[in-house]
Amino acid sequence: MSMPTTILGVNLARTSIGIDLDDGAATLLEDGHVTVAIAEERLTRRKHAGGFANAARYCLAARGLALADIDTVAVSICCDHAPEPEFARHQLASEGLAVEENQLVVVPSHHLSHAASAFYPSHFEEAVVIVADNEGTIIGDRLDPRYWLNRLERTSIYIGRGTDLHLLRRYADQPGQLGFGAAYNHFTKWLGLRNHHNAGQTMALAAYGTGRFDGATVFSPARDGFRCHLEPPALTASGHVDSHGPIDEFDLEAAALLQTEAVRDLVLAQSGIDIGPGHNSCQDPTAAQFEVAQLIQSELQQGLSELVRSVVAETGIHRVCLAGGVALNCVANTVIAELDEVHELFIQPAASDVGQALGNALWAYSWAPAHTRRWGMSTCSLGRTYTDSEITAAITRWGDRVTSEQVTNAGEAGARLLAEQAIIGWFDGGSEFGPRGLGRRSVLADPRDPTAKHRLDSVHKLRAPFRPYAPSVLAEEVPAWFDIDHDFSRTASQAMASMLVAPHIRSDKRHLVPAVAFVDGTARLQAVTELENPHFHELIRAFAAATGVPMVLNTSFNASGDPIIETPDDAIESMLKMRLDVLIIGRYLIRAR
Repeated sequence: MSMPTTILGVNLARTSIGIDLDDGAATLLEDGHVTVAIAEERLTRRKHAGGFANAARYCLAARGLALADIDTVAVSICCDHAPEPEFARHQLASEGLAVEENQLVVVPSHHLSHAASAFYPSHFEEAVVIVADNEGTIIGDRLDPRYWLNRLERTSIYIGRGTDLHLLRRYADQPGQLGFGAAYNHFTKWLGLRNHHNAGQTMALAAYGTGRFDGATVFSPARDGFRCHLEPPALTASGHVDSHGPIDEFDLEAAALLQTEAVRDLVLAQSGIDIGPGHNSCQDPTAAQFEVAQLIQSELQQGLSELVRSVVAETGIHRVCLAGGVALNCVANTVIAELDEVHELFIQPAASDVGQALGNALWAYSWAPAHTRRWGMSTCSLGRTYTDSEITAAITRWGDRVTSEQVTNAGEAGARLLAEQAIIGWFDGGSEFGPRGLGRRSVLADPRDPTAKHRLDSVHKLRAPFRPYAPSVLAEEVPAWFDIDHDFSRTASQAMASMLVAPHIRSDKRHLVPAVAFVDGTARLQAVTELENPHFHELIRAFAAATGVPMVLNTSFNASGDPIIETPDDAIESMLKMRLDVLIIGRYLIRAR
């Protein structure tokens, strides 16, 4: 048996040439088990915040540890070579982690970290692991100071067996090439959305398209060598991007313009239709924006499906893990889960770069030959739990603005309020690791209420009306409400629990839940089990008993522009900012005065 090992995983915040990176996080692993994990944004209250200083302190404090108690600090980076140890130690020290040389482990590849974050928690003894994102680590020599003009990880295929992960192949890793994530990002910018963090809105817009550009091709299939047909000048050696100032393609207006022009050129060349220059906004989308979103979404689905089929056929392995930002595309995930070739699917819920911290810790643990046990991710509720005294102290701090009362049963109280069509904030246990509110930090509404979506859009969440809301459903009731068969239920059970697939609601049930049925009849469901989330399950069960509908509308608990809440104080502040009808936190029911 191996000795206990305590590992802190973090993702570095800045490249060697000074580019600031997003989505910082920290994960603590003790004796092979992940005990706490959190994104930096939850603590700084700035969306997609890079760095790890607050997250690392949070993890250590949650377990009563000091840095001296940590055996290993594991790090990774993207948009750069794997960091030199001295550079990594300097950056760690700048954020308050003075790490000794023998404490440091550098994960050699951004995509390897992603792969570790998906395979090791998956329960699969053997699996194909597909990593797809904008870009990862620079491969080989650095030939240009602009990282995007070098060889880069963009789509990587790994094989996982036991505690071993090895690279099978990469796609689109040559200078000037684009993978799935970068191509989707180009289309997202043409639509008028700022960057890849808004890709979920592209996915939503696609549901309104009619297939006008179905004849256009963005990706060649994997069997033909896979390549992206977008040819943006910003990504070629002859590009006109000014290399002075901050060398970051995604912050340069010139590069963004060239990316949107590449989308225009591709559609014109392949369909004969000029879609015009990129848009400045997506607040009031046009028919063209719907159709362009539908084009890239359908091409992503087809390209990923082809890739999965080809790798499964080559390896004979029918279990698939997904990681990287592309793995948050729940519509594409649904298509993959429906493939006959895929017998089981695991998608790491914090699939974006936040998940690097998890992958780093797990890879560093598995890298040691003596460590043969693996941690299974049975929940993504990896934040610390707040005590009753901490909750009451927060209520006292906000006492001039809120009133509170104790309830005997929070689930029953919440169900009763929802049935009366209140919009409620729900705070329970440790926060979720990843971008979804899954019943620990959620805003809930009555899915039967035809006005609920409009109220959320216009008053509480301040979201564009083309974006859908998700249902959280009693797991035992999912087959009765969704158009899925036994095979899909088995294949996608973990993805359904993590709100990472979007099957169709049964046609005879859609009219019963207008607040969560999307324009195309789908819904990004969360299947809630009593074992994984007992209090939330109890609330939905009580709501079902009162209404006959075994689901609630669930959206993440955050005001517009803010990250999801973390603390009781965050919950009360956001309840007031969002003008929610009530907040339930622990055994307290809180309202604005």
